[in-house]
Amino acid sequence: MDFSTIALQPAENALDSKAGDLLEDRKLQWVFIMLTQINTALTDNCIDVRAAAVSCLKNILATKSGSEFWEVYKNKADPMLIYLQPFRTSRKKFFVVPANDTEAPLETLNYTNLWIPVGESHETWIKHLTSSILDSGGVQNEVLQLMKPLCEVKTDLCQILLPYLIHDILLHDSDESWRNLLSVHIQKFFTACCRFASSSRSTTPPNSDSGTVFDDSFWLDLNYLEVAIAAQSCAAHFTALLYAEIYADKINRDKQQERSSFKAAKSLTFEEESQRTTITILNEKSKEETGISLQDLLMDIYRSIGEPDSLYGCGGGRMLQPLARDETGRPGYHESLYDALQSLRDKEFSAFYDSLKDARSVTTQQLNDVYSKWQRQSQLLKDSDFRFQEPIMALRTVILEILLEKENENAKRECIKDILTKHLVDLSRLARTAKNTQIPERAMFQIKQYSPMGHGVSEWQLEEAQVFWAKKEESLALNILKRMIKKLDADWFQVENDPHLKLMYTECLRLCGTWLAETCLENPTVIMQKYLEKAVEIAASHGEDSSDELKKGKMKAFLSLARFSDNQYQRIENYMKSSEFENKQALLKKAKEEVGLIRERKVQTNRYTVKVQRELELDECAIHALTEDRKRFLCKAVENYISCLLSGEEHDMWIFRLCSLWLENSGVDKVNEIMKKNAEKIPSYKFLPLMYQLAARMGTKMMGGLGFHEVLNNDRMKAARNIIDIVRKRRAQMVRDVEVLCDAYITLANLDANPWKSKRKGISIPADQPIIKLKDFKDVVVPTMEIKVDPTGQYENLVTIKSFKPEFRLAGGLNLPKIIDCVGSDGKERRQLVKGRDDLRQDAVMQQVFQMCNTLLQQNTETRKRKLTIRRYKLPRLWSRFYFYVQFAERFIIPFKHSKLVAVTEKRRSGVVLGNNSHRGVPCECRRGSSQEIQAKRLLQLRLSENNDVGYILGLGDRHVQNILIDEQTAELVHIDLGVAFEQGKILPTPETVPFRLTRDIVDGMGITGVEGVFRRCCEKTMAVMRNSQEALLTIVEVLLYDPLFDWTMNPLKALYLQQRPEDEADISSSLNTDPQECKRKARCEIFFLPPPALLPCFTVFFLNVAHVVQDPHLERPFLCSYSASSDDQSFNKVAERVLMRLQEKLKGVEEGTVLSVGGQVNLLIQQAMDPKNLSRLFPGWKAWV
Repeated sequence: MDFSTIALQPAENALDSKAGDLLEDRKLQWVFIMLTQINTALTDNCIDVRAAAVSCLKNILATKSGSEFWEVYKNKADPMLIYLQPFRTSRKKFFVVPANDTEAPLETLNYTNLWIPVGESHETWIKHLTSSILDSGGVQNEVLQLMKPLCEVKTDLCQILLPYLIHDILLHDSDESWRNLLSVHIQKFFTACCRFASSSRSTTPPNSDSGTVFDDSFWLDLNYLEVAIAAQSCAAHFTALLYAEIYADKINRDKQQERSSFKAAKSLTFEEESQRTTITILNEKSKEETGISLQDLLMDIYRSIGEPDSLYGCGGGRMLQPLARDETGRPGYHESLYDALQSLRDKEFSAFYDSLKDARSVTTQQLNDVYSKWQRQSQLLKDSDFRFQEPIMALRTVILEILLEKENENAKRECIKDILTKHLVDLSRLARTAKNTQIPERAMFQIKQYSPMGHGVSEWQLEEAQVFWAKKEESLALNILKRMIKKLDADWFQVENDPHLKLMYTECLRLCGTWLAETCLENPTVIMQKYLEKAVEIAASHGEDSSDELKKGKMKAFLSLARFSDNQYQRIENYMKSSEFENKQALLKKAKEEVGLIRERKVQTNRYTVKVQRELELDECAIHALTEDRKRFLCKAVENYISCLLSGEEHDMWIFRLCSLWLENSGVDKVNEIMKKNAEKIPSYKFLPLMYQLAARMGTKMMGGLGFHEVLNNDRMKAARNIIDIVRKRRAQMVRDVEVLCDAYITLANLDANPWKSKRKGISIPADQPIIKLKDFKDVVVPTMEIKVDPTGQYENLVTIKSFKPEFRLAGGLNLPKIIDCVGSDGKERRQLVKGRDDLRQDAVMQQVFQMCNTLLQQNTETRKRKLTIRRYKLPRLWSRFYFYVQFAERFIIPFKHSKLVAVTEKRRSGVVLGNNSHRGVPCECRRGSSQEIQAKRLLQLRLSENNDVGYILGLGDRHVQNILIDEQTAELVHIDLGVAFEQGKILPTPETVPFRLTRDIVDGMGITGVEGVFRRCCEKTMAVMRNSQEALLTIVEVLLYDPLFDWTMNPLKALYLQQRPEDEADISSSLNTDPQECKRKARCEIFFLPPPALLPCFTVFFLNVAHVVQDPHLERPFLCSYSASSDDQSFNKVAERVLMRLQEKLKGVEEGTVLSVGGQVNLLIQQAMDPKNLSRLFPGWKAWV
């Protein structure tokens, strides 16, 4: 049989899942499934099928099993019962299936032609096979036996029923005779499909004494590699991958059993081979046993399902073979085009010729419309690989060249030339972005053929300069730009009146200034004045109603000048912090003292005294000039960052750098003056990511002009109250409701839950708790909902609080946080976790960092198309630092919590289930569908890669098994308890020695390729994004580290809490279990601070859940305040500088004193995370063995 003509659909198993959820007994589940199939057949178009269905239905409902099912299921509100009711009989005796009198039941199935179809259709073969099994006497289930009439007329039912028949036979097989028979013939079937002799099979019978769920799932003695080959030939790619992994699991299990037999060895040794991929070993084993290459099969599967990243996990040797590469596995572009034209010509040649002739006779407007349509279509492919885009672009090039060759009219030829030039520029830009330099060179050569060099400037010349720059030919690129600038300067009158030329002039100046700065070929002052400031001046002359291209050019000009000025400022700042500058300062001080001494003693002027005084003057002038340059570059950077933010939304991430410069230089009057003048023009929503950090620096007192000076903590409280009063004037009811809600949350958090500590079910909330009395808060949105920021401030259709359910559950842990359900105005219940007596502000801040990392990942094409994002959760804080409520999902589980996989499967949880020490496989009950499982494994690898990379960059520690949750439905990882960050885990009593958690059970959950393929490739892509965005990341983290209300450093009590010993429990309990009334008193003293209305002119559901613009010019406006640098602050700053320095090293690829590539850095981190020497030195509570 040719299985290539059959496309198997992935099994959804929806009916099995429904039966398992409704009924516990397996026999009743099968009755439900069969009755559901019969109910469907009752409405079949074929009268024979309907008659057979009626016959089967009457007999099944009359049996004992049918009667038991009816009694159990009749109370269910299932519409199916209404249709089945008329077929029930009233007789008291049960219908008994006649016994099968076959003398030798095994003999009826023991011939090859029954199992292997020869010269007959699939429908005939499967009906005959199913009927023969029912007649053999091996099936004991009476319901299955009564399905024969319907099997004889309905092919689809035979395909569904066949697995249940084999399962029932094996359940009642006491002497394994049926097992041996079925194994032999089913194996012959798959061997025949693979066109291999049955003698090539070599399998090991499973250990029947094991009794695990994994072993019980493989009763038949089959070679699952041949099963995978058959599935792949049916285009059932996910099923093929499933069985290939099962085959690999069985080989690994046999290998582990062989290892366990060598117990005579005196010491355990770690094999180096176990650290590398096992694909090569498995491939050799498969060839030895069956003659089938497992490596070839895996590559074929991954190529079929469109997973190119996994190809890299199939062994490095295979990727060196040209025929094994994905890029050359498909027919080429020219071959496909030739076949299409040949088939079209053979079908209707004259009509095809006429249509081509009509297509050539087009107007210039039609040509421009077609090009516009091409551009819109190209936007849909912007995230695709260039190898997919290149054939499309090449086809368009050929079409335009043919049109140009055939066209004789000059006007149309010029139009086609113009479109062809634009198209080749687009092709060059795409190829250049994909790091391909040959195609851009060819495109530029083609353009020069159609557009000879003239006196003017063209867009393609700008692209040519960028092509030379990409090829590291800097001098050629700069010469082209300078030549273009010279021509545009000469034609300034024409440039001034042509927006397109003005945009090109701006871009030439911007690029030339940026490249000169990179190559250090000009003085910084010359670069800024001659190129970048001139570009900004021309860009600023664009009107407000200019096109999107002009606005984008303006933003680029502002940003380039801001980045250049910022780099120069940082260069001077770093120099002024260096030991060289300190030595120069010391020498200058010594020279001043010497000159002062000379003047004091009135030494007679001579050559030496003149020389000393002149050197002193020169040094003072140099330092003064350096200080002025620092101030000038600083102000220029701040001005242009503001202008960039005012010009559009594309570069909003630089708000972090703007605020960082502002807060670092709060004592510079000029900077404060610029911010006071322009900060209010920036839309307030752009400051929202920095809300916590700006709110921590609020004040109301201004002394000494424009500077921000030290104020007391209660002054910050006064500023916060002023903002609340502004909102209260507009929305008094909302503020009152928010205050009541916060008090209710805090009261519930303070509730002593120890009396219910052992309960796992719902607990009634005491009647004196105010939270159960809250009803219909129409002005307060559900606080744990993620609400996307609306720049207009017009929020509509928000879900508000309707009520709270009167029950709560305990989540476990030291402080026993409560899980409650909030009912929204849309009727949906949203789970929340209320936690008291714990400081989770660092968790909230780390969620900020994760959000910014997600933004960076979304801006990159490679990570965006792989959908690499970090799962976040909402964590609003209440009035105090000690009270929080967290967004909570019911489907989160701790994946390593259960010691046996059976505990997980009994709860019928779907998705990815990771192995443990005893059982390295995944039970078949968890394999709900091969496609779903493979997708879940792929998602697990994606989420692990991005979480591990970002966690390593941020130095995230304390990643023990209870701090990593997994979403059962999506396989997404959720990191909680983020209190150990910025490598503070290395200074714990038991230092952490791994960069992230990558234990053997996690690797086992990734599937057959392990850390190779998807995981490694996505790690490299994520790390590349992090390294390319190091300036943005450093700016983000820098702002967070210097937050005066953010304590991320490690202290002895925190370290003791994280790695407590039994003798330390009393100390921790006494430190953390404070009196509830004392906590409530502190809650009113340490109020959460909101940002000033100048920065955040919006009301919030206390913490940015809703925003509407409100400003009151009559109220005193809060402002940011600075703090005096105490000795503690200075030591804190030293620690923060050290953290930033190490973070910068990571983003530059510096590991162990060596600069590594992205791939090398990722490889080193994976090796460190999996190294048994590192894992063995971890704190026992980390559970490195899981």
